[in-house]
Amino acid sequence: GAATANGQLLVFLRPGALVADNWWPPLQQLLDRDTAATAGTVGVVGSMTIDGAGAVSSIGGAVVERLDDDGSATLLGAALGAGTDPMESLSGEATPTSILPGALIACRRRTYSLAGSFQESYANDYETVDFSLAVRRTGASVMVHPASVVAYEPPERGIEGEPDAQQLTLRWHRQLVPDYVLDASGALHEAEAPTR
Repeated sequence: GAATANGQLLVFLRPGALVADNWWPPLQQLLDRDTAATAGTVGVVGSMTIDGAGAVSSIGGAVVERLDDDGSATLLGAALGAGTDPMESLSGEATPTSILPGALIACRRRTYSLAGSFQESYANDYETVDFSLAVRRTGASVMVHPASVVAYEPPERGIEGEPDAQQLTLRWHRQLVPDYVLDASGALHEAEAPTR
């Protein structure tokens, strides 16, 4: 794992994920922005993920706070761009995102150490959601580059994803402002920044 790696750049690729040709240069360009003069500005980078049918499964992600009928709240990781045509995204530039797709991510060793590595108690890709939030907490950005492509079929979350969402909520609730709020009626709203 990362503890035994020798290099200063770390790349994490999920089992079963397949990288496309020329996947590395766009990510390396982003990481090269993170020089000594701007240390920490680009914390972690990831690839656009496509599914087995060739459609986009994620070009980044958002944190959604689900408000339940009993008044409780649960944090969820939600993929952005699912089902879109990858050709529309390929010409795009790197963009900041709240959370990375879980198939392939890269960062500097220093970022990995500052963020506190992966929380391995998660399943169903939520450790990548958690790691993205930990990187953001250090003040660094989370970026996805659509010119870097990886094919990956993520596991179905369904009911098995609920323990991960509960763990994410215990660790991060009240420490961040979600991107969206899903109210008890099922309506999705942009989250409002807290007022002081």
